[in-house]
Amino acid sequence: MIDSVSDSTVLFVLFSILVLLLVAIAGSLCYAVWLDAASRGANPAVWTVFAFVLPIAAIPVYAVYCIRGSRDRETPPGSTERTLWAVGIGGTIGLVVAAFVTPPDPVASVLVMPPLVIVFIAAVRAIDRYRGSTASISGQ
Repeated sequence: MIDSVSDSTVLFVLFSILVLLLVAIAGSLCYAVWLDAASRGANPAVWTVFAFVLPIAAIPVYAVYCIRGSRDRETPPGSTERTLWAVGIGGTIGLVVAAFVTPPDPVASVLVMPPLVIVFIAAVRAIDRYRGSTASISGQ
């Protein structure tokens, strides 16, 4: 329980950080989906709304769509778009993992989520860089 003003201030700051983190992840994911869908000639508004409303389902569904059912991109993704994808996908995965590994205590969740999100964002970005470097080496 909150015993003093400083405890309530700490909780306010922690939850504010969590809200900002969620907004950054959702915004990055939606903007990256918009750019990619527009580059593939798909309807970016529909895919962006889907990614915003159901991000956990939208990531695998959009990946399958990109692999199997869509046209190729008209332009290759730039560095900004790759970073947005890393933040959106890594952040979503980090939030899901944090929800499973933390107890139902909101303070513990807020303390564990930011580091996990950062780790998963870095991991997705590293995988993307490695995949990009091997694709360019092999000539694909």
